Amino acid sequence: MSSMLKRSLALLLLSTASLASAQQLDPAQRAWYASRLGVSGGGYVSQVPRSDPLGEALLTWKRLQQSDNLPFNDYASFLVSHPGWPNEDSRRRIAERQIDANSYSPPSLVAYFERQPPLTATGALRYAEALAAAGRMEEANAQARIAWRRG
Repeated sequence: MSSMLKRSLALLLLSTASLASAQQLDPAQRAWYASRLGVSGGGYVSQVPRSDPLGEALLTWKRLQQSDNLPFNDYASFLVSHPGWPNEDSRRRIAERQIDANSYSPPSLVAYFERQPPLTATGALRYAEALAAAGRMEEANAQARIAWRRG
C-alpha cells in the first residue's frame, strides 16, 4: 500500500473516529494515534492519552497487516471482534496457517471456526481435529474431506 494511501486511510479513520466512538478525540489523542500510525504532522505527544476503542482497533489492524507471523490468537481475536475490516480474508488465511498444532485449544478453535468457516486446507484440517477432540465425528469427517480437497 502506498504511503499516500496509508496516510489518507489513517487521516480518514482518525477524522471519523469521533463519529464512530462515544467520545470525540481530543488533540492529544489525535496526535498520539497519528504518531503511532506514522502519519507526519500529528504533533508532539509527551504522554499516552486516554484510549479510544476505534483508535486502538486501528493500531491493532495495522500491526496485523504488517506481519504474517503473529500468533493465531492475535489474528482470531481481532477478526472475531471486528468483522468486515479491510483484508479480512487475507488475515483469516494467515491466522489459519498460524494455528499451532501442538498447543491450540480445541473448544476455542471450534468456536472460532463456527463464526469464521475455514478458508484453507490447514484451517479445515485443524477444525476437523478440534471437532474430533470434541467428539463431533461426523462434522470432523466432513471437514477432513474439505481439507483433503483443498490440500
